[in-house]
Amino acid sequence: MVVGSDLDKDFEKFQHKLPVLSLINTYNDDELLDWVNKTDPDGLYSVEWKIDGASIVLYYENGMLKNGVTRGSGGIGDDVTDNIRTVRNIPLRLPEPITVYLRGEVFMTFKDFEEFNELSSGKYANPRNLSAGSIKQKNSADTAKRPLRIFTYDATFPGFTKKFKTHQQILSKLEKLTFPVPPDTVFVNGSKIAETIKDFKRKKIL
Repeated sequence: MVVGSDLDKDFEKFQHKLPVLSLINTYNDDELLDWVNKTDPDGLYSVEWKIDGASIVLYYENGMLKNGVTRGSGGIGDDVTDNIRTVRNIPLRLPEPITVYLRGEVFMTFKDFEEFNELSSGKYANPRNLSAGSIKQKNSADTAKRPLRIFTYDATFPGFTKKFKTHQQILSKLEKLTFPVPPDTVFVNGSKIAETIKDFKRKKIL
């Protein structure tokens, strides 16, 4: 395994079409608002849940799922396609014959984790670790037994004639292609971000 990545010697390697960068995060509201004010205080921003699971990149060609690949080093990932095909809400065929590369998070709800863990004598620590381990099973039949799901949150449409100018347009297109996207996502003016985040913190999902 490469330090700082999830590469595993037991899987074929896949060269990502585009760099798979990690997200920059902050847990400080003041830092976030400072960034917004420096970037574009009057702009429209997406506020959505950060799902804690296993990062995955899905590659579709002509509307068909071709590869499911871990983030890996950001340039090269592990090809876990056989396991990804068992995730219940990942479409294997799209309603349009297009090529698209998506980023998503494979996860397990707390309820599903608790039920699965009880059947497994409580040997798993948390849903995040179990999700990450599940997509690295050597036998896809074992992955299929686990209650995995996915949310997709970003996409690139190479060669697509329509140019998507906003994240909102991308998520709307993903929904039309039958991909699950993070629930409760809202788009707000920069001045509303702090208030919106407080609303999110009062909610509990999954």
